[in-house]
Amino acid sequence: MDENNTYWNNNGTHTKLYDQLSELIPSYGEVTMPRSSKLERLRKMANAYHDIYNNGGGNRNQAISRYFSIRSYDLNQNHINWDLCFEKTEPAMDKAILEAAKEQNLI
Repeated sequence: MDENNTYWNNNGTHTKLYDQLSELIPSYGEVTMPRSSKLERLRKMANAYHDIYNNGGGNRNQAISRYFSIRSYDLNQNHINWDLCFEKTEPAMDKAILEAAKEQNLI
């Protein structure tokens, strides 16, 4: 996988759509508007995604495991398996973005 084509680099498959959805997500706290369960899930996933690429996944192990099926072993600071991270995170983010966009009637 080409790591340049990631959401982390603002070049994921659905980056423009994600940017639209981000405007609906509050700066802090949960998404509380009606019909927002998929958007709330995307918010949680985006936080876990950010933790992987910004902090090496050290702060949100449970969420990373739940949303991306990445084990904490694969995020060991001494040998982060970046290929695995790209392989797992990008398709999961693609799917979550599309589901949230449908929920919010953006597509």
